[in-house]
Amino acid sequence: MKALKVFASLALAATAFGQMRDNEDKQLTCDTSGYGSRARYCDVREQTTAAMGLLNVDPGRNGGATVKGWSRNEVLVRSRVEGWADSDANARITAAQVYVNTSGGHVQAQGPQSSNNAGWAVSFEIFVPQATSLTVKTVNGGITVSDIRGSLRFEATNGGSTSGAWREM
Repeated sequence: MKALKVFASLALAATAFGQMRDNEDKQLTCDTSGYGSRARYCDVREQTTAAMGLLNVDPGRNGGATVKGWSRNEVLVRSRVEGWADSDANARITAAQVYVNTSGGHVQAQGPQSSNNAGWAVSFEIFVPQATSLTVKTVNGGITVSDIRGSLRFEATNGGSTSGAWREM
């Protein structure tokens, strides 16, 4: 398996002088393909937290992150939590053991050890004030950032990255 690691600090993206949008559209759903013959359980959770000048994002071992700027002075974290296992009941139990921490300027997923064809993944859709600076780390998932003014540092292992309407303050 080839790992792609990207380390970057972006000052200006090609669209730096584009119009910043006030994002309100929630797009994260559980409408995704399954895990082969394994049973799957999925739910979308929402948490609101206070805005901080810097937000650190880590979805865990399997997951991506989409961060969108908006005009509100709060952070909305939407988490698609997926569990898979040999039965529907075990997939639900696995997903129920996943915890998303949204305190102290961190958004981080933690869950049980994967075993016996059971596992979990979390993908984030996060709405932040447009002046937020970000540090994002993903494994087996991509990073998408849009309509943010601030600094960005990211690391994607086995995942791509995109940004739009980016301006460093």
